[in-house]
Amino acid sequence: MRATVIDILPAEKGLFNVKIVIEGSEVFYADGEGGQLGDRGVIEGNQIFGAKKMGKDLWIVTDSVEGISRGKLANIEIDNERRKDISQQHTAQHLLTAVIKRELDAETLGFQMGEMFSTIDISLGFFTNHQRILIEDVVNREIQAGYPISINLYSPEEFNRLDLRMRKELSQKVLSQKRIRVVSIGEIDRNPCGGLHVNNTLEIGLLKITKSEKVKGELTRLYFVAGNRARKLFQKEHEMVETLMKELTCGFDEIPDRVSSLLESVKTFKSAEKRYTEMLAKYNARELEQTDEIVIVSENTPGIINSIPRFINKDVYIFIGITGDNKFTLAAKDFDLRELFEHLKQKHDVHGGCGPAKGQFVSDEEKERIIDAIKHWAERKRSYES
Repeated sequence: MRATVIDILPAEKGLFNVKIVIEGSEVFYADGEGGQLGDRGVIEGNQIFGAKKMGKDLWIVTDSVEGISRGKLANIEIDNERRKDISQQHTAQHLLTAVIKRELDAETLGFQMGEMFSTIDISLGFFTNHQRILIEDVVNREIQAGYPISINLYSPEEFNRLDLRMRKELSQKVLSQKRIRVVSIGEIDRNPCGGLHVNNTLEIGLLKITKSEKVKGELTRLYFVAGNRARKLFQKEHEMVETLMKELTCGFDEIPDRVSSLLESVKTFKSAEKRYTEMLAKYNARELEQTDEIVIVSENTPGIINSIPRFINKDVYIFIGITGDNKFTLAAKDFDLRELFEHLKQKHDVHGGCGPAKGQFVSDEEKERIIDAIKHWAERKRSYES
């Protein structure tokens, strides 16, 4: 593919916007054109990272303009593997949409092709697991049937007489064209489209619906992958299952029961951990109550530190709990910790916040300096009030 370079403009992050005009009848797809991902490749050896249409102008984004000059021809090599992937996803979407219309009488009201997965929004308020299995099975049977994909151009008059599956009314801009491009999948689907497609459904290989979620009130969004993306997904999931069976020392069919057993064990452990944490917190609180100091300090695990204040039985105190990550947890009775924190912020490097009786903050300063500062503030506060 060859293109004439019209303009070169610097872009952000050291990239360049290059305006080009493709020679002959070949097409370089911009991002979003034809409802799909855009082309990638190289221009005179420089990587193409994006492509966009601004009006009728085509701009590509490159990491360098070496060998590229305004007014000169440049060689472009298209990433054909990417085009194959786009074609698989796009034709799979047409087929998926047609099957959902036929089997569930639901319309496709939106389509988005992404780098990792694609989505369609369908006119159903729910999508059950039974429906997912049904649609996947039917779509994959149609894929294996080997239907040819044909692309034809029709005049507006001919187009209006076609039996089409359309997800929305065509714009006047499209209808005003002399020839309208229509993509057909055997006798299953016929729809206007300007994007890339495979030549036969067999080239799709496989389709997998990976997720569904309710969106925009009464619509359902389906996430799907097809072709090589589906194959890679199954490979990844197979590796994960193999790892699970090895770690759990069980067979494939035993995984659910083994996981349930482990989750029950974790639940039991967490319950026991909570009881032991409270026991240790009570023990630490009793020890702290033995001192006559107003400011009491404990260094322990986060769970114990957070529980200790619940069990302190003193009329006046400031509790300082310190964990290994230099995080300070405060609790107080008969002191307003908001005043204390404002005082600390003026003289120390502290980040966090305090309410009247509870607070947390972190500091890069030595903990002894922070503790001394809190003790001095508390002493002055009590002396002033007395």
